[in-house]
Amino acid sequence: MLVQTPSRSEIQTRPPEDMNGAGPQYRGVCWHKSDKKWRAKLKCGYDHIFLGNYDTAEEAALVWDHAAKTLRGPDAHLNFPETVVPLRLQIAAETHLRTAGYGVG
Repeated sequence: MLVQTPSRSEIQTRPPEDMNGAGPQYRGVCWHKSDKKWRAKLKCGYDHIFLGNYDTAEEAALVWDHAAKTLRGPDAHLNFPETVVPLRLQIAAETHLRTAGYGVG
């Protein structure tokens, strides 16, 4: 199976002016104005789990995907269901989940 990753021109490094910081259309991703980074957060019950700040919306979405799949299992609704999450982003997601008190592997 061929896995496509976004091209450099498709990657959102900052929000377009007309978005007013609303963020791209990825689950769990928003623009953090003061840090000028994309933020990934996952809601688990009443908890909001901070998953880190990232240079691109796609990186934040991939981290969110890995965390969602880790906590919710294979039926989780993902941003990129056919994409393999790079190891460095898997490690980032798992580190933030452990820090938030969610035991991971």
